[in-house]
Amino acid sequence: MLRILHQTPSPPVPLVRVLGIDDWAYKKGRRYGTLLVDLELHRPIDLLPDRTTETLAIWLKTHPEVEIITRDRSSEYIAGVTQGAPQAIQIADRWHLLHNLGEALHRLFIRHTRSLRTAAQLAHEQVLGQTTSPPDRVEAHPEPISDMPEQPPRTYCQARFTEVKALYAQGYSQNSIARQLKMHRQTVARYVRLDELPKRATPTHNISTVAPYMAYIQRRWAKGCHNGKQLWHEICAQGYTGSYMSVYRALKPLRGADGRRRQTLPPTAPPLSPRQAMWLLANTVDRLNSDQIIQLAALCACCPVAANAYTLVQRFGRMIRERRAEDLDPWLNDAIRCEIPALSNFAVTLQRDYAAVKAALTFEWSNGQVEGQVNRLKVIKRMMYGRAKFDLLRLRVLHPP
Repeated sequence: MLRILHQTPSPPVPLVRVLGIDDWAYKKGRRYGTLLVDLELHRPIDLLPDRTTETLAIWLKTHPEVEIITRDRSSEYIAGVTQGAPQAIQIADRWHLLHNLGEALHRLFIRHTRSLRTAAQLAHEQVLGQTTSPPDRVEAHPEPISDMPEQPPRTYCQARFTEVKALYAQGYSQNSIARQLKMHRQTVARYVRLDELPKRATPTHNISTVAPYMAYIQRRWAKGCHNGKQLWHEICAQGYTGSYMSVYRALKPLRGADGRRRQTLPPTAPPLSPRQAMWLLANTVDRLNSDQIIQLAALCACCPVAANAYTLVQRFGRMIRERRAEDLDPWLNDAIRCEIPALSNFAVTLQRDYAAVKAALTFEWSNGQVEGQVNRLKVIKRMMYGRAKFDLLRLRVLHPP
C-alpha cells in the first residue's frame, strides 16, 4: 500500500484566487511546515516542507493569480507574502488578533500579581458575604491535658484504600490501578499487601515534668495569663527544673481551646492567575457567570491598570467581532497614548501591519478553515504511526478523502 501511495501522482495545483496560509508541526516547538489552502474550494492545494520566507516567496511567484491571502501575524509569512505576491491583498486572521491581545494582557498581569491576590480575596468575601475584620475570639474553659482530642478519621485515605482493593479484586494489575487512580505504584502495591489501612500513631507530647504544675498553669490561664515565658518563670520559682519547650508543648491544647495564636482566619481564596485575569477582561459580560462578574469588578477596583485596560480591550473585541474598520484608527491612537506598556506595544505592532489588520475588518475571509485543515493533517499524521515522512504525508493530505 505504501508503494502504491508513493507511485500515485500529486494532484495538480489549481488556479487559486483566495489563499489561506498556516503552519503545521512535524514536532511541536521544533520543526514546522506550511499548509496552503484554497479558501474558495475548501481544500488544501500544497504542503511546503518549512515555513521560511524564501520557500513561501518562491511558491507565490509561481502563482501570480493569487489576489487575496489570509495569514497569521508571523514575521516569516509577512515577508514571504510581501516578496512573493506583492499584488495580493494580505488579511490578518481575526482570531490571531484576539489571541495576540490576550498574550499582551497576560504579560500585563504577570507584573500585578499582588493585585490579583487582593482581587481574588475581595471577590471571595463578597460572594460569601463576609467582612475583612477578623473573627471574634471565642472564650472557652481549657480542657485538661489528659483529654487529648482524638485523631480525625482519614476518610480520604480509607476511600482510596477501598478503591484499590476493589479494583485489584476485579483482576486489574497494580500498574493499571496506579494509572487509573493517579497514585504512586508503590503505594498501590503496599495497599494490595495490607488487609486494612494502618492507623497513624497519635503524636504524644512528653509533659511529665510539667504535670505536677498543670493545675496551677490552668488556673493562671483561666485568669488571663497567656504568656508562656511568664508561666515558665512562675513555676520555676515553685521548683520546676524543666525546659521552656516542655511548658510550650503543654500549653498547646490550651491555646487551641480558646483560639489564641490559633485563631480561625477568614477563608482565603486562591489568587487569580494572569490567564484568568486575561479571560475576565477579554470576554463580554454576557459570557461571564455571576462569580466571574464579581471577580471582574473586584479586579478593576483593586488594580487601576486593569480598569483602564478593560475599556480598551472591550472596544477592540467589539471592533473585531463586528468588523468595524472605521474604529481601528481611534483605537490605535488611544492605545498608543495609554500608560499601559503591554497594550501600547501591542498597538505599535498592529500599526506595522496596518494594511492587513484593516483588511481583516473589511473582508469576510479568515484562516478558520485553514485551522480545520491543519487538524485533519494532524489526524493523518498520527494514523500513520511515525511513517509520516514529508513526501507520503503530502500525498495523503492533498488527495481528497
